[in-house]
Amino acid sequence: MLMSSSNLSIIDGGGLRISSTGVTDGGMIETIDHYLYGYFECRAKIQNGRGLWPGIWIYDKSLVSKPEIDIMERIEDSKIICTTHLNGNMLPKTFTVGDLSTDYHIFAAYWGNGKVVFYLDNVAIWETTTYIPSVPMALMLDLFPDGYLDGSTSPALFPAHFDIDYFKVWQKK
Repeated sequence: MLMSSSNLSIIDGGGLRISSTGVTDGGMIETIDHYLYGYFECRAKIQNGRGLWPGIWIYDKSLVSKPEIDIMERIEDSKIICTTHLNGNMLPKTFTVGDLSTDYHIFAAYWGNGKVVFYLDNVAIWETTTYIPSVPMALMLDLFPDGYLDGSTSPALFPAHFDIDYFKVWQKK
């Protein structure tokens, strides 16, 4: 089950478009359900533009420990960051990945007891056992202007889009 904000639309082929219409406006979609462990995969295309901040996360904002796994946050046109968060600590890892705007790419994470493995286009790019949450968490996909990172979002970028072909979750029963 999903809940969403405004700035969502269906695109050709049945995918989802998350839009940002200006430097103070973003969009997101998140699950009401929470998941404990599994394989999380999203096929998405990310618009280029300095100051756009799309992300794919697993998190629980209600807990004091602020557990979170950032499957992907695009921080520059050719760079993404993957991060684990727990109890105010975080372990980020930055990857230079090339242009993500020309085609769809698969961003994924396997989250197990004590381990997270991050994937890009079905290739494992990083495995960590540090700051691994062990509580059920929701999923969120979003696109926001990045005043958080460096405040350099140009009004010329808008409207901006984060196109999602699909998002899937696999869990053992």
